[in-house]
Amino acid sequence: MSKTRIAGLMLFAGLACNKTQPAPPAVIPTPGSSSKVLEESAQKSIEAKEAAIVLEQQDFQYSPIGKRDPFRSYLTAVAARREEEDQSRKKQPTERFEMDQYRLTGLLTGTGQPSALVEDPEGKGHTLTVGNRLGRNGGRVTRITSDKIVVVEEFRGPKGAIVRVPVDIKLRREENRR
Repeated sequence: MSKTRIAGLMLFAGLACNKTQPAPPAVIPTPGSSSKVLEESAQKSIEAKEAAIVLEQQDFQYSPIGKRDPFRSYLTAVAARREEEDQSRKKQPTERFEMDQYRLTGLLTGTGQPSALVEDPEGKGHTLTVGNRLGRNGGRVTRITSDKIVVVEEFRGPKGAIVRVPVDIKLRREENRR
């Protein structure tokens, strides 16, 4: 193998291992080469090493502005936003107790706007129409029929999606026969 081929292989091996800028190829002196070419080659080699040192000394800084904290759950932010919305809205009297504590006592259907009568655990009666809230979780009355009301509660699932759960509250049979 010739000397230039060996130098090329050494240069290729150096590039494969080194991640910084490659040094210019070394010039192997031959019997007819001048000292000026050798000096230029040495100068280029020194400049390449200095450039690599400058690159290594540059300080890289991370700016967290506009980025979310990767160690903080996004669900806490969603829950905080939900609490703010709940606090800004005035709660209705039918949101004091859990939904299963209310008892459906009467239904008025056959009109343009049906209504339902519910009784809370303290014995106080409340009139509900479609769109009113019922229960501590802010369930909304979505439908009033001749034998039940349908209340839909909204929750956030584990992945942050809104999950709607319909709950039927039926009029008791002994109250339905009167």
